[in-house]
Amino acid sequence: MRMKKSPFLMHHKFLVIDKKILISGSSNWTSRALAGNWDNIIATSVPALVTPFSQHFSELWTEFSEMDHKLQV
Repeated sequence: MRMKKSPFLMHHKFLVIDKKILISGSSNWTSRALAGNWDNIIATSVPALVTPFSQHFSELWTEFSEMDHKLQV
């Protein structure tokens, strides 16, 4: 898990699978949202769409720092 300390929220809702498939849309990824809300989701393997999202994810991954998952007692 990675995190960035910021007063702003990230609201991205996308998934890139093996740099080949993009799933993105307005829907929150909860059972309630997927079963009842009026949202949109697109899944595509078109490189012109997948590549920019994959590159953006890599940039975010580099920018955000790793969180320390050690339990504090």
